[in-house]
Amino acid sequence: MSTLGRTTALVAACVVVCASPPARAAEAPQRGKLLVAARGLRDPNFRETVVLLLGHGPDGAMGLVVNRSADARLADVLSGVGDLATDRDVVFWGGPVSEGEVFVLLRAAEPPAGSSRVFGDVHATRQIDVLRRLLSENGATPYRVFVGYAGWGPGQLDAEIERGDWRVLLPAADAVFDAAPDALWDRLVPRDPTQVARARGYSSSTGGNARAASSHARTVGWASTAPR
Repeated sequence: MSTLGRTTALVAACVVVCASPPARAAEAPQRGKLLVAARGLRDPNFRETVVLLLGHGPDGAMGLVVNRSADARLADVLSGVGDLATDRDVVFWGGPVSEGEVFVLLRAAEPPAGSSRVFGDVHATRQIDVLRRLLSENGATPYRVFVGYAGWGPGQLDAEIERGDWRVLLPAADAVFDAAPDALWDRLVPRDPTQVARARGYSSSTGGNARAASSHARTVGWASTAPR
């Protein structure tokens, strides 16, 4: 099997397994939940980050850092939308894995064709056609564009949470699309290890800090048609 074929198979397995994890305790990491790095984390990749989990299962986990802007504009990282993108279309840094890959999060009552529901009215896509539609709507549908993502190998994220590397929060669309993402982490992280993070109503389900391993993380190229 070719490298692309193996990569596609791994991503497909993650979507199937991670999107519907077995029932576990409330504090378990699951698709749609937020990870908040603990104050003690010194890894420059994940210091003071908030991560939205896109998948978690036996094969590992992956997610997007939602509170760190990238030093780039959309037209700079994706030539296929240059005719629609403007200087106002900022890009977020999703994580250290495959920083050439682009992901889009959007809010809509129903997932648009070519996207998948993460939780509630938050959906994810990697389809350029969906992004072009969003750009053409001039902001009618809230969305954010990310480059790269965070990944963990089998059991790795669970071990990090167990040792206190991450605090897990329940899904919160307002946090993912926060108007001041650069200040989001400081509002969510506890002031001390015994304090529960309830800033702006975002509920906590367990305790938190981090280091993402890119060994598990795999992805396919940006597609302009239906999801693979």
